[in-house]
Amino acid sequence: MSDLDVRAFGAVGDGIHDDTAAIQAAIDEGAQKGKAVKFPAGLYSVGELFVRKGSVLLADPSWGYREHGKTQLVQRYEDQVCVLNITDAFCCTINGLALNGMDMPGGCIGILARKSKQAHMEDSYRLERVQAQSFTGDACRLEHSWAFTVRHCMFASCGGDGLHLQDTVDGFILDTWFSGNKGCGYGTSGENNAITMSGCRVEWNAGGGIVIRGGSHYQLTGNYIDRSGRQGIYITTGMDKGNMTYSNTISCTGNLIYRSGKMSGTLDHPTADRRFSSHIAVEKAAGVTVMGNTLCVGRDDNGIGSMSPQVGIWVTDSRYCVVSGNTLFSGALEDIVVNLGNEESVIENNPGSLFDRKLVNITNVLPSTAAVTALFED
Repeated sequence: MSDLDVRAFGAVGDGIHDDTAAIQAAIDEGAQKGKAVKFPAGLYSVGELFVRKGSVLLADPSWGYREHGKTQLVQRYEDQVCVLNITDAFCCTINGLALNGMDMPGGCIGILARKSKQAHMEDSYRLERVQAQSFTGDACRLEHSWAFTVRHCMFASCGGDGLHLQDTVDGFILDTWFSGNKGCGYGTSGENNAITMSGCRVEWNAGGGIVIRGGSHYQLTGNYIDRSGRQGIYITTGMDKGNMTYSNTISCTGNLIYRSGKMSGTLDHPTADRRFSSHIAVEKAAGVTVMGNTLCVGRDDNGIGSMSPQVGIWVTDSRYCVVSGNTLFSGALEDIVVNLGNEESVIENNPGSLFDRKLVNITNVLPSTAAVTALFED
């Protein structure tokens, strides 16, 4: 069964012509006939596109870390809500496309699912090898969604979060970049449950790396979290219609978190809120396990900027938590662990040291081999 080519429906792909109607016609026919819709190389200037149930959108993923690639869906109008609306697109697959918001004002979102409540069946969205970049809203936002996968994607350089979930459950987020967003790399609101996030690179996000508000049954494993503006990982309560929802039942293991708190408390700003200047912060949560993570102080690339964070791990007002077995060699500026008001929790055995200029090569930021060797010789 051959794919449908958007050019056969009149799409031009020159970055100037309005390709919205042509591509929408291809999507509609593809869903009706059970055929994939193929995007040859081109810059497709589009308004909001509505992805249908069972749609498959395909492109060769030619995008890179600093490149939008040869096949792009480019935001056309300042007042459009999103580029790809997948709200009713049960069992859809989006593979290989690059979405470019052009930093256009208006808060447009790259990929959006917006429901008032969860549907009667799993949404089963599949986002594969997708780049969403330079939107003034979130790169991707899923509201009241049920069952999704995000794999090998890149959500970057947006005015909101890289990926934001609101009241969304049952998701896999794997091997994905979250880079340079003004919000969080990954952020939540409402109740978000049963999420696995593994093997992701979460870096240079101003609002924090991974921020979970009101989440439960999470697995955060093997992620690299670098130079967050606030906490590398922040687990706290969520507020939904005036009711407090406690984050709980979360496993945070095997992550490497480096130079967090860039914008929230450094040697040059000692009066800033230390709660936000930490690698990992757990507040008003229950049943959270934080084990086997590796945390380290740092500054910007090329040896510029301020060192951060002030605190390695911050745990307050939480219950039934275990924070143990984390390593923090040169892990913080002022406190390895802050432990305040926690009940029936085990917070111990987190070996580490405060940042020491004598042990760290200031130019390269990382501890020098000679400095580490000297520790053992002493």
